[in-house]
Amino acid sequence: MNLMDKGFMLINKAAGAWGLPLVTLAVCLLFISLVLIVGMLSHALVRMEYGVISSFLGSSFAMFFINYLTFPGTVNHEWSHAVFAILTGAKVTKIKCFEKPSSGQLGHIEFIPRGIFITKAIQMSVTSCAPAVTGILFTFVLIRGLMFNPNGSYTKGILLYLLFCVINHSQMSSLDVRNYFKGMIFIFPIIYLIAYFILKFMGVAG
Repeated sequence: MNLMDKGFMLINKAAGAWGLPLVTLAVCLLFISLVLIVGMLSHALVRMEYGVISSFLGSSFAMFFINYLTFPGTVNHEWSHAVFAILTGAKVTKIKCFEKPSSGQLGHIEFIPRGIFITKAIQMSVTSCAPAVTGILFTFVLIRGLMFNPNGSYTKGILLYLLFCVINHSQMSSLDVRNYFKGMIFIFPIIYLIAYFILKFMGVAG
């Protein structure tokens, strides 16, 4: 029995004891917390890498390493922001994945929130956590690829490199964290309804 099967059995058991609405609430809180934890840990990891590398090889090389040598992660980070912004109705005006090492940033996007206050808050919140959400998704996919890869060390080396890139760039800055919580009051009911119907569709009974 794999981890997913065990998790589903645990959710089903909890739903039988507590009821599906309460279990859905727990799943939503777990997901929201997981996104935040992943984003903050990734941010701390990058800061640590920068400090260690720059102390030995200089700040320019540290930025080169974090930005260019892990470029797939940078692309995922910026395009995650962009795609989530577009999906929630914001207007993306610029996407930049390459920055000079001396600029002090890995890349950036520029977007304009649109609509009323509620929709703008949702756009800011969802866009801010986008790299952490896709980071969790791609980490899961890449780890499964490593576990079930039959093609030898060369492919595993590529998967490990991509995994490192993704983990490195799943970060949420302090500004991202603030924006994440600003719109959460409006996003939470949506997350709850989606989770409820997914669990219901999966056969979780409460």
